[in-house]
Amino acid sequence: VKSDSSLLHDLSVVNRAFSTFVFGALGAAGQRDDLMKHILHAKKSATLIFATIDRKLNINNPGGKRLEDFQGQVEVRDVVYHYPMYPSMRALDKLTVSIKPGQTVAVVGAKNSGKSTFLQLLLRWFDPSSGTVEINGDNLQDFDVHWWRQQVGYVPGQLEVFRGSVVDNIAYGDPRMEIDMQDIIEAAREADVHTAIMKEFPQGYSTTLDSKRDLLTEVQRARLAIARAVFRKPKLLLVSNLTLGMDSTSEEMVQHTLKNVQRGRTCIIVYNRLSHTVDSDVIVLLSHGRVIEVGSYEQLMACKGAYSMMLSKERLGERRSQAIKGGAVVPSRRVTQVNTKPQI
Repeated sequence: VKSDSSLLHDLSVVNRAFSTFVFGALGAAGQRDDLMKHILHAKKSATLIFATIDRKLNINNPGGKRLEDFQGQVEVRDVVYHYPMYPSMRALDKLTVSIKPGQTVAVVGAKNSGKSTFLQLLLRWFDPSSGTVEINGDNLQDFDVHWWRQQVGYVPGQLEVFRGSVVDNIAYGDPRMEIDMQDIIEAAREADVHTAIMKEFPQGYSTTLDSKRDLLTEVQRARLAIARAVFRKPKLLLVSNLTLGMDSTSEEMVQHTLKNVQRGRTCIIVYNRLSHTVDSDVIVLLSHGRVIEVGSYEQLMACKGAYSMMLSKERLGERRSQAIKGGAVVPSRRVTQVNTKPQI
């Protein structure tokens, strides 16, 4: 499935071509050549959009397996995935990752390196083009997909708040007809948001949230997203770029919460800042859908590879930013002046 940004780009192409046709069809002959290019591009884009909309995923297995003792063990073996509309472009390329129960795995990499696709694969939004994802030694495709998604908690980069009470928003997606209020409070406490709900929300847990009149701070929003994910007590927790765009103070507050919820479960967290990965059990560095480095922080720093260089560059940038904010003069690269005057 194409990303939202790609679909929006294609829709803009369609709109631009239509506008060009309406307002420029009577222009000069040279402009008509450009018009035809836009129309052809728009036709191709529209075909991709509607093919994506019409595509049906056959991933459910109603009679599939269910485990009584899933502890969060995941094995990803030689997984290749390419988007159906772009068979020559691999979003994941021979991806192999071994995750033990209770481990915290940090996933990092540049934009379009495959981080989000990796999480979507584990959520089973799609199946691999080749290779396997295994849980407890069995192929994930053999399991009931609805059961599987009850075992997985997912924290997206942006919480979708809908009109309803705080309780409704935390319990969103839970199939139970009756919700135990104590479970709601427990999830909120674990996500460090209980105190804010009781002290800062007008009606506490009965406060109505509204996406059109969103008064949540970015930290409250992130912590509510975490509370929603841990409410069902998942054995596997997936987190996607939760602190992206936050200031450093908010980042540290959310990082503290993430450390709290890692206890007693397997966690796979996509980080946008490498400095947040140092306490992880395993760090996976992706590039173009491939694992280029994997290991603990100590191991990756010792080998002085890509991760080490990227982290050093990040830390240097942070020091420069702090110095500038503090009013200090940041030393720049020294340039040796060469005397070009002719010698007399």
